[in-house]
Amino acid sequence: MPVPRTLKAEEFTFGRRMRALKMENDILSATILLDQGADIHELIYRPRGVDVLFKPPYPAREPGVGPAPQGDSVTQWISNYRGGWQVILPNFGSPVEHRGAPLGMHGEAARVPWELQSVEQEEERLEVTLTTRLTLSPFRLHRVLVLTSEQPVLEVRETITNEGVDAMECMWGHHPAFGAPLISPESTLDTGAHFIWSDDGYDVQGNDLELDGRWAWPRAKRRDGTAVDMSKLPEPGSGFSRVLFLQDFDAAWCAITNPRLGFGVGLVWDGALLPYACLWQETGGVRDYPWYGRAYVTAVEPVSSYPGHGLGEVMQTTGTHLVLGSGESRTLNLKAVFYEGGERVMRIDGDGKVIRP
Repeated sequence: MPVPRTLKAEEFTFGRRMRALKMENDILSATILLDQGADIHELIYRPRGVDVLFKPPYPAREPGVGPAPQGDSVTQWISNYRGGWQVILPNFGSPVEHRGAPLGMHGEAARVPWELQSVEQEEERLEVTLTTRLTLSPFRLHRVLVLTSEQPVLEVRETITNEGVDAMECMWGHHPAFGAPLISPESTLDTGAHFIWSDDGYDVQGNDLELDGRWAWPRAKRRDGTAVDMSKLPEPGSGFSRVLFLQDFDAAWCAITNPRLGFGVGLVWDGALLPYACLWQETGGVRDYPWYGRAYVTAVEPVSSYPGHGLGEVMQTTGTHLVLGSGESRTLNLKAVFYEGGERVMRIDGDGKVIRP
């Protein structure tokens, strides 16, 4: 008899009261926190039972449960951060004031509730539509998540629209953070980027890299002059804290492969719209708040703009921010792809096909 195929979406309550949605096929399962920015909280490779996304080493606060956390927007972000995968809009990095509005760390879109507009299911295809509007800036977001039966691909189509009467500046990106057991000293990172730039302002505990350096991928230079291969992931507890930006993509993709586990996960996205990717590594370098030496994470974050110092500084320095006219929309196509095997990846094409040597 044929084995029944899984293709479904179900709403449920996450924690005490948070609305959430799980969508899955036979190969992957994604949990979306509707009341917290439509975060992709879990992304599980079902054949191995592995959630590939990072979870922080502390209990996150649940919106509406207990006293609200105190502090600035950075503290608010950390207090509510559950790891996983966020959308970043309209600000990336440091809080700023823009057009009279306080834009907090990493913007507003990852903190607001989203509405589940529709779930459409056919025999071979599942499509979920989510929407939200921001308060501190005039952006509307519309996201479509697609699973196809027996395909190892989560497709994300996200549209932002400026509903204001004037043109509006923003920074837009996605913040998927990957954790153990996918992340390990045996794991490798491959990408279509040709160069990497080390953040010129990331002078923190554990950052062993030269600031404001630009090198050909995958080699970077430490402050002591030695070289480091950024395609090989460091060990947990190795004491590094790094922020770099992948640049000059021939095609916008990345892949993290764990040969011991025998599988990997990759991203492929529209590089014309998000031409950079922030590479964040934390392996016990920050010994004070918020990690206290306990985090082990590698994030590859497709972004429109760099560096992650806030919209105001980007407008004054690199000029890589986006500007949307009144009523204008932009649509991002992005895919997360699972694949079997421990070999390194040469490329992931726009359909999510993984090409190896």
